[in-house]
Amino acid sequence: MTRQKETVGRDAANSSYESRRARAKMRYRCGMGAKQLIRKPWKNIPVLVLVILFVIAWKMRGVIISHFTAIPFMVPLATVAVSAFIPLFFLLLVGVLLSTLGRPRRGKEIEDDVASAFKIKDEDNYKAPFLISKEPVKGSDATVYVFHSRWLDLDHWNKNREAILWALNAHSDEAFTNGKKKYTVVLRASSGAERKEREVMVDPLFKADR
Repeated sequence: MTRQKETVGRDAANSSYESRRARAKMRYRCGMGAKQLIRKPWKNIPVLVLVILFVIAWKMRGVIISHFTAIPFMVPLATVAVSAFIPLFFLLLVGVLLSTLGRPRRGKEIEDDVASAFKIKDEDNYKAPFLISKEPVKGSDATVYVFHSRWLDLDHWNKNREAILWALNAHSDEAFTNGKKKYTVVLRASSGAERKEREVMVDPLFKADR
């Protein structure tokens, strides 16, 4: 009985932690999505479409409410419900759009690779870091990865540095560092396995001057 209670308590705690992780992930995704709208104005087209649809729906709300006129006491309720539903639904769509725009390319694959490097079990999924952003460094082949890592501190990252780089199929001579925001870790790495020093090839036909 005691073991069962402990299991239930642990599952409840894990569920709470997972919900907290999901909320943090949504906040970062929406924030990065908003930055995408600023950096690339053409991505505002879907937002413009949503605004147009919102205006049309808002102007048409009277038509929807008119269907309830046969039941007089339902009219005030329908008016409040429709007037609240349309903006809330619009905000929900905007949130989904920003979250989609803010999702890094190959983000899920990278997160799974990092989780495998840390050997995180399914029941401890809430501990898995999630990718906030992945930006190329201008003038080099390096990429800067920023992860949210609430449950794994920087020491843990650097202790597993080789495994993480191997999982990402990347190489780096730099130690991982803390990001500007709380619970964030920054990786700067280049794609490909660790480079090895090349042996100097000697031309067999070349003869040194004596």
